[in-house]
Amino acid sequence: VTHLLPPARGAQPQPPSPPAAYSANPPAPPPSPTTPASPPAPAGKTIDLNDLPPHLRLGARSSLIHRQIGVRPTVVIVPDAASYVAAISEWRVRERDPVIFPVLIDTGSFASRLSIARFVRAFKPAEVVRWSAIGESAAWPDSVTVRKGRIADAQARVWSAPDARALAKRWADAGFVPPGVVVAAPGDSAWTAALALAAARGQPILWIDPPAFGDLTGYIPLENAESFRARLETALNATGYSWSRLGDDIDAVTLCFTSPSRVFLGEKDQRGYFALTDLVGRSGESTGRARWAWTGQIMGDESRAAAIAMASLFLLPERAWLLDGYDSSKPWVEYDATAAGAELARSPIKTIVDDAPGGASLVTLRRRLSGGPESPGAGIDAGLIAINSSGQAPWFDLKPGQALVGDVPVLRVPAIVHMVHSFSAWSPTERSTIAGAFLERGAYAYLGSCHEPLLRGFVPTPLVMRRLLQGLPWSAAVRFDDAPPWKIAVFGDPLLTLGPRGPRIAGDLGLPGRPPRTLTDELTSHLKARELADALRTLALLGRDADAARLILATAKDQPAALTPEFGLAGIESAFATGDRAALLTCAEALRPVMYDAQRLKTDGALVIKDMIWQALGAAILDDTLTEREARILPHFLRLETLDRDRAEALRACEAALGKDAEAIVGEAAARVRAGK
Repeated sequence: VTHLLPPARGAQPQPPSPPAAYSANPPAPPPSPTTPASPPAPAGKTIDLNDLPPHLRLGARSSLIHRQIGVRPTVVIVPDAASYVAAISEWRVRERDPVIFPVLIDTGSFASRLSIARFVRAFKPAEVVRWSAIGESAAWPDSVTVRKGRIADAQARVWSAPDARALAKRWADAGFVPPGVVVAAPGDSAWTAALALAAARGQPILWIDPPAFGDLTGYIPLENAESFRARLETALNATGYSWSRLGDDIDAVTLCFTSPSRVFLGEKDQRGYFALTDLVGRSGESTGRARWAWTGQIMGDESRAAAIAMASLFLLPERAWLLDGYDSSKPWVEYDATAAGAELARSPIKTIVDDAPGGASLVTLRRRLSGGPESPGAGIDAGLIAINSSGQAPWFDLKPGQALVGDVPVLRVPAIVHMVHSFSAWSPTERSTIAGAFLERGAYAYLGSCHEPLLRGFVPTPLVMRRLLQGLPWSAAVRFDDAPPWKIAVFGDPLLTLGPRGPRIAGDLGLPGRPPRTLTDELTSHLKARELADALRTLALLGRDADAARLILATAKDQPAALTPEFGLAGIESAFATGDRAALLTCAEALRPVMYDAQRLKTDGALVIKDMIWQALGAAILDDTLTEREARILPHFLRLETLDRDRAEALRACEAALGKDAEAIVGEAAARVRAGK
C-alpha cells in the first residue's frame, strides 16, 4: 500500500440529567486516548495492512476501496425509490474503469430540495440531471421480500455479479474481503443509505428488525438491545466472514434504521444509559463487552438517508469551523478549539476558529451566522464543524450567553459535526434537540452524547482532528481506543474517512431507457414559460444561488404580482446562501401569509425558514440596526420553541426602527404563533 495516509498535518462536569432518577454516577472515566500506534508512512514507503493497528487498518481498507473508484461529475436526481435502485445498479466498481456517481431523491418537499442544493453546492458537479426508470424497473413492489431482492440484486450488479446469490463468490474470486456490514430493517426508509454504502464499499446487507422501543423520543430497553445483538451475531455467522474481534474481516457495522439513540440499563444501574452505537459491535456483558467493531447509525426518510450516504461517499470538507465555549483552564483546555485548528492547519482544509481565552460568546456565534468577509453568505458553509459547550438537549452555553436550538447553524453544505456537550443526542429525531437540529440541517455525520457523559467521556477535540487526518475512520476517530461502553453516540457512515476520493472521470452515465434531462434544459423551459418559482427551484438545484438572487430582485421590480408564497419558498434558501439581504427580504415578504401555519411548514420540512431569517438578521437584531423593512418582516418569523426570547429581542430591535408601533406588531405576531394561525 503506497502513500497510504496523508502526513499528520465537552460537556459540563455533571449537570442533572432530564430523568432525575437516572442521574449518572459513572465508573472510572475512560482511559486517556492514544495516538495511532503506527505513524503515517513517509512518502514513497510501503505499509503492510496487517502491520497496522485495527483502527488505522480499517481506515486504510475503506480509503483504498474508495480511491480506486472513479467519480462521474454528474448529480442524478430521481423521483422515487424504484428509480433510485435502478440508477445505483448502473454503478461499476469491479471493472477495468470502475465509476460511480451521486444519486439523490427529490420528493418535491422543501426539505429534500434543500438537501440536494446543499450537496450540489459542495460537490460542484459538471452537470445535474433528472432521470427516472421505465418499464419493470419503474414499478416499486409492495412486498418487502421482493423489495429486498431488488435491492440485493442491484448491489450485486454494481460488483458485476449476475445476482445477489453470486455476490459472495464474486468477492471471493476477486480476493476481496468486506470491511463491514450494513444492517437494514425491513420496512424502514433508511434502506436507501444501506444500498449505497453496501454497494460502494463492498459490504453485505443484513436484513434485521431493529431493537424494539416505545417511541422515537424514548429509549431502547437493555433486553431488547441484547436481543438485537444476538440476531446480528447470528446473521454475521451466516456470512462466513470472521467478525468477533478487532482486526479480523468485519470491523464496522452501519445501522440503517430510525430508532432512539440510547439504551436504558435498568432502574438499578446507576450508569443510566449507553449509546446504542456503543453497544452494537461489542460482546455481551458476561464477556466484558469487548469491542469487535465500530458502529454508526443513519436515520431518516428515503431522501435524507440517501443524501447522507452520498455525502459520505462523494464529499470531502474544504472548510472547517470550530466554536469553543470553554475557557482556558483545566480540564477544559484539553479540548481547545485553537489547538484543534492548529491540527487542521497541517491539512488543505481552510479553518475558521471562534475562540477566546474566556470562551466564545453567543454574540460571536450569532454574528458569525449573519455572514461576513470570511463567509459572505448567512449560516455556515463549513464541511467540518466542532463545537465545545455545556448545557442540555435544547440549549448550549457559551461564554457568555445561552444558545438555543434556533441558533444551531443552518448549513449551506453537508457537514461532519463533532459536539462536545451533554445530552445533545438525547432524542436525535426531534428538531427541538441539538443533534436533531443539526441532522435536519444537513449534518451527515454527528458525534454527540445521548446522556450525561462527563467531560472526559469525549476524546479531546484536537486529538479527534489529528486522528481523522491520520486516516482513522469516523467511528473510531471519535472513540477512545480501549474504553468500556458509554454514552457517546455516533451517527453517519462509520467508514467515512478524510482520505482522497477517486478521480473525476467524464463520460456517459449508462442509464438505460429514456435519456436523462439536464436541469439546464429544464431551467430554459421554465424561464420561457415564465414559471418563476420553478426556475428558482431549478437554479438552487444547479448550485446557481447568485443567479437565483438576481431573478428574485428582477421579479420584485418587474412582476410584483408573481411574489407568491410558492415563489418565496422556492427562492429563500438561495437568497440566504448568498447573503443577499434584499433578495432574502423579498422572499420573506412573499412567505408572510403562510408563516403561521406550523403544521404545513413542519410537513414540508420548512420550519427551518424561520431560523434562516433570525440567523441572517442576527447582527442587526443584536445591534438594534434593523431597517424599517426588516423590522416589519421579523415579527412574522417568531418561533414557537424560542418565543419568549424572540419576542423580547424583536420588540427591542423593532422599537428602534418602528417606534411605538413595534409593541402592537410584535404582540399580534406572538399571539398568532401561539395560536398556530
